[in-house]
Amino acid sequence: MGAIVCLNAPCEFAIKAFGLKVRNTLKDLKTKEFFCPGSTLWANVNARHPMGFVMQERSLVFFWDKLAFEILPSGENDRYEVVVNYRERDLLQSGWRIGEEKLSGRPAMVVAREGKGKIVLFGFKPQHQAQTHGTYKLFFNALLS
Repeated sequence: MGAIVCLNAPCEFAIKAFGLKVRNTLKDLKTKEFFCPGSTLWANVNARHPMGFVMQERSLVFFWDKLAFEILPSGENDRYEVVVNYRERDLLQSGWRIGEEKLSGRPAMVVAREGKGKIVLFGFKPQHQAQTHGTYKLFFNALLS
């Protein structure tokens, strides 16, 4: 029993290597369609999930790369849990973005159960340069649960 915790770009590797039924919905978009460099965005956290423990249900996350998830329909959907998703609208708290609708409501943090372990996919940077103190909790919860 163990965990693989992926922050940003390594999520793509884990999705492919483990054949996860998850895809990055932003992967092939051009910068004219979607661009959000180093912005803080509003997200909804499932505070009842063990990895959302002690988090506010409405929290800020630091978005850097082009990662937002979709859990693909399959007979294995019960293996996947969304811990954090982007709000439906008015996501931007600070910074700028093009194509907010591409993020709206999308999962931002997904847990996939794999055998006796789990794979945690972070589509945002919970530890970015010691600046995102609020989301450290999500990162530590992923390591401890």
